[in-house]
This record gives sequence, structure tokens and C-alpha cells, in this order.
Amino acid sequence: MSARVWIIGPVAIDIVAYLQKLPTVGTFTRPDRIVERIGGSSANVAIALAATEIETGFIGYIGNDLNGEKIKENLTNSKIRNLHLQEVDGQSNQALVMIDASGDRTIVALTDSHLAEINLAGIAFKASDIVVFSLWRPFFIDHLRYVHTLGCRTVVGLEALKDPQVESADVAIGSEAELGGEEPEMHLNRFKRIVVTRGAAGVDDFRSDGILHQAAIAAEVVDTTGAGDSFLAGFLAVIARGEIDAGLDLAYGARWAAATISREGSQPAEPPL
Repeated sequence: MSARVWIIGPVAIDIVAYLQKLPTVGTFTRPDRIVERIGGSSANVAIALAATEIETGFIGYIGNDLNGEKIKENLTNSKIRNLHLQEVDGQSNQALVMIDASGDRTIVALTDSHLAEINLAGIAFKASDIVVFSLWRPFFIDHLRYVHTLGCRTVVGLEALKDPQVESADVAIGSEAELGGEEPEMHLNRFKRIVVTRGAAGVDDFRSDGILHQAAIAAEVVDTTGAGDSFLAGFLAVIARGEIDAGLDLAYGARWAAATISREGSQPAEPPL
């Protein structure tokens, strides 16, 4: 039987502008086209993971605005089985996503964050659950400590390496950009595994017994948005099913990331077979 997985973090409305190249200081540019779609890294992971039939919960927030209604409808219609959306007095997350001709993206937040207002009251976690803080922020520390007391396995974003409050977690995972100069090997006393995604250079999984490398899977790059979210969803799907083959979680995540970057969208592609 698979473990239940909870994803905690943001969901957003993305305003996506496709450009030939990003504007430079003092210049004017016009995008080839603009689309609006649901995004937000944590919600992306939850939606994707739920599509694998793993029982998935999502804990986040929406504002009391029209975008909040759009987000709620989208998540309600997904396969997420345990949806906890806290409504705050303010705007829902919105971001400007600029994608150039190479498929690389640049993201600008357009609204204030209310992540610190998320609470876990009334959520019936079980010791067998996996709780994921995919975007680590220091104000999550009490939540992390709480689920540890319940015996849950925990996954945190790589920025937790720089937070001395985080005494332990089963996995720290994220992109190389989140490392901020930290050396993963120096933090294996706090984390059982530290997984670093490096784009076309693949993925490195740091463990006490060495480093496991997963090469990136070749794909035509159309839109890199959601690639990291796809990798994490694939990684979690394998972990939740209890697969013990070394590297299977990395390989499935890499396959899913390759499928996602080869098409447009803020959310991950369909799960690979």
C-alpha cells in the first residue's frame, strides 16, 4: 500500500509571456503571445503526483478574489483527494512568467505572499504520511517539528540547508540555484539524502555512503516551466510506493522532467508510463 503524501506551499495564477528574448534595461519589448494558467510550484507537484494515483493532499492558500475562485475550481477538479485551501484576506498568488526562445523562464511575483499564514489545524496526519515542504521558508519550522512528533517522513526544499533551525529531515531536494554556495556533503548529519537537480547536467543524490548521479534525459526544450516540479512528483511517487531500488526515484523523476520541458505549460506533463 502506498503512503499518503501531503504537499504544503504555494499555488498561483501565472501570466505567461512568450518572448524571443528577455528585455534589457531601458528597452521596450512585446511578447509573441500571452497566456494565463494555473501554476505555483507546490500545487504543480500535488496535481502531478495525484495523477499517478498516489493519495495526495495539498495545503495552501487562496485570496478572497476572482483568482482564488479560479484556483479553487482547478484544484477541486484535479485528482487531489485531500484539499485544504485556506482563504486569506488579500490577493491570491499571481506571477509573471517570461519564457524566451530557448525555453528558459524568468519569474516575477506580482502579489504579496501569505504563506506564513498557513496553519495545519484540523489536518489528521498519520505516522505513515510523507509531508513535503517543497519551497522551504523559515516560518515553516513549527509545522516541520510538529509532523516530526507524529512520526511522519519529511521532505524539504534545498534552502533548508541554510536554515540552522532545521535539525533533520529525510530528504532535502531542489535545484542547484537553491544551494546558495552550500556544500551538500556538509549537511548529511541533518538530512538522510540531499538531491540536487542541475538541469541538463542531471541530478546528484548525496547520501552518507556516496553520491548517486542520474543523467538528464535528452528532450527538445520548448518550455522549462514545471520541470523541477515534474522531477519532484516522479521522485515522490516512487518513494510513496515503497520502491527500494537505488536510483529508481531519480530515473522516474528525470523521465517526467524531460516530458514536461518538451511541451508548453506551467503544470507538469502527464505521468510517463
